[in-house]
Amino acid sequence: MVPNPALVFAWLLLASIGRWVSLAWVGTGLLHEQVFAQPQAPGLSTLYLAGFFLGPAFAAVTVLVAGRLAGQPSPLVTLAAGACACLLVSFLDLLGSHPPWGLFCLAFGQAMAGIAAWHWECLLAPTPWRFRGRDQGIRLAVPFLAAGTVVLWHWNQPDPVFFERWVLGILPWVALVPLAGVSLAGLPRGPVLPLWPDRWESLGLWQGLVLASAALAAPIFALLVMGPQPLDASLVIAALSGAILGGLVAMIASQPARQIGWLAVAWVLLVIAVIASWLGSIHLTFVITTAGLALGSLAWLGACRPRLPHQGGAWLLYQAGPWLVSLAVLSVLGIARLGELPPWWIALAGFGMASWSAWLTRRAFVEQILATVLLPCYHVRGSGPGLQVLPPAGPLLLVANHTSYMDPFWLGKAIPRRFIPMMTSVFYDLPGVQFLMREVVGAIRVPAALARKTAPELDEAAAILRQGGCVLIFPEGTLRRLEAPSTKLFGRGVAMLVQQVPEAMVIPVWIEGGWGSYFSYAGGQPGENKRYDYKRAISVAFGLPMQFTAEDLADQRILRRRLRSEVHACRGLLGLEVPPDKTGPSVGADAAND
Repeated sequence: MVPNPALVFAWLLLASIGRWVSLAWVGTGLLHEQVFAQPQAPGLSTLYLAGFFLGPAFAAVTVLVAGRLAGQPSPLVTLAAGACACLLVSFLDLLGSHPPWGLFCLAFGQAMAGIAAWHWECLLAPTPWRFRGRDQGIRLAVPFLAAGTVVLWHWNQPDPVFFERWVLGILPWVALVPLAGVSLAGLPRGPVLPLWPDRWESLGLWQGLVLASAALAAPIFALLVMGPQPLDASLVIAALSGAILGGLVAMIASQPARQIGWLAVAWVLLVIAVIASWLGSIHLTFVITTAGLALGSLAWLGACRPRLPHQGGAWLLYQAGPWLVSLAVLSVLGIARLGELPPWWIALAGFGMASWSAWLTRRAFVEQILATVLLPCYHVRGSGPGLQVLPPAGPLLLVANHTSYMDPFWLGKAIPRRFIPMMTSVFYDLPGVQFLMREVVGAIRVPAALARKTAPELDEAAAILRQGGCVLIFPEGTLRRLEAPSTKLFGRGVAMLVQQVPEAMVIPVWIEGGWGSYFSYAGGQPGENKRYDYKRAISVAFGLPMQFTAEDLADQRILRRRLRSEVHACRGLLGLEVPPDKTGPSVGADAAND
C-alpha cells in the first residue's frame, strides 16, 4: 500500500528539521567559549572536532552495514547509536560529572542525528524530478528557520549547559522518533542507477566531494584562526538569508543533468565572500558564504542523491568522504600554519578551484548559465506517456522534429538525463560554435554531403548507445522552412542507426512552439529581423517507446515511415492536429541534424 503523499511530505519535513537542527546545534557549539580559545584546556576543541567529523563517518558505515544485514537500507541503527551517545552525556550531567570526553560524545551523537535524518530523506518516496526544486524550496525554509531559532537560543541562554544538554540534545531526536515507525518496504523506490553514468557526471560528483569538504573545513578553519566571535541576531539573519537565497537558486533550476553546473558558481561565491571579509563587511560575508555553500551542496546532492539509497559504495563515499577529507585538510592547514596567509591568497586559490570546476563540468555549467539567462524567454513543459517511462540509464534514442536552433535546449529542459545531439556540419562548423560543440556539448558532427559511401557519425552514435548513453537525432536533416507542421521524409541515417543498435529504446518526440520563435525560419533567417522571445510557451510531447518487428528492421523505407508517423502522432498528445503522412523525396541518406 502506497502511503498518502501528504504523510510522506510530513516525514520529509520532520527529517529536514531534525537534520538542520542537529547541524545548527553542532555548528553553534563550535562557537562556544567552552570549546575554543581556552588556553587552560586546548584538548576540548580537539575532542569536539573529533566527534564532529567522526560522527558522520561512523554513521555512514553503520548505515551500510545495517542495510546489508537487514536486506534493505535503514537509518535506525544510526539513530540508536547517536541517541545513546547523547543520552550518556545527559546521564553524566545528572550525576554532576562533566568529563572532557563528554564533548566528543555530544558532537558525535548530534552529527549522527543529522546523517540519520538525511538518510531518511534519501529513502523516502522520491519527488518526480520536475517538481524536485519546488519540493526542496518548501522543505528548505522551515528547517532553516528552525535552525536559526536554535542558534539564537543556544547563544543567548543564561544556563547554556542545561539548554544544550537537555533542550537541544533532545529536540532533534524528538523530530526523528516518528520516523522510526516508517516502513521503508512499503514506499515506492526510485530506479537503480549506475554509479558513473558518464564521464561528465563522474567528474561533477567528484567536484561536489571537494566542494563539500571545503564547505566543512572553511568555516571551522576561520574560527580556529579568529577565535570565538560575538554572535548576534543580525548575523544569524544574514546567514539564514544567504542559505535560503542559495536554496532558491537551486530550486529554480533543479534539472538533474545540469545541477552540477552550479558548483563553479558556488566556488566563485566563496571567493567573493573571502574578499568581502577582507574588506570588513562581516554581514555580507555571511550572506554570500552561506548562499554559495547552500547552492553548491544542493547541486551536489541533487546530482548524486538518486544513487545513494541503492549503492553502498556510493553512500559510503559521498557521506563519509567530505567529513574525512575536510578533517585531513584542517590538519594540513594547521600544521602548515596557513591561517597566517593574507586573504587574497585564499581568494586566488578559490578562483583556481572555480576555474577548474567550470572546466570539468563545462557542459552542465554552460547549460545552467544559459538556462538562467533564458528563464524569462521560454516556459518549457514536457508531457506524454514516454516521459513517464523514460529510463534514467541505458541506451536511448530520441527522434524529434526540428523547427528551431533551440530545440536541443528545450528538449534538455524537459528530460532528466544528458543526451548527445547529432549536428550537421552546416551549424557545427560555424565560427565560435565548433569549439562549443566539440569541447563543451560533445555533439556528433554530421557532414552535410548528400551522397557518401561511409557514415562514421552513425558508428559514433551507435557506440554511445551501446555504452548506455542517450542520443538525440533530428532525421529531417534541416530546420523547417514552412509553417505547415508536417515534417519532411526522414533520412536513411536514423533507420541505419536503429538497425545497428536494435536493443536501444526509441522514443518519438514532438516539439511544439518553436515555429515563429527568434531562432526559427518564420519571417526570415533565424535571429534576423525578429523580436526576442518572452515567456514563449514550448511544449515537448514524448510518445511511448517504439516496438519494431523483424519486418520493420529489415526494410529501411518501412522503418523511416514508421518513425515519422510516430513523431507526428506525438503532436496529437498535445491536443493538436496530427499531420498526415506524405510520400516524397528523402532529404538525403546521411542527414541527421541542422
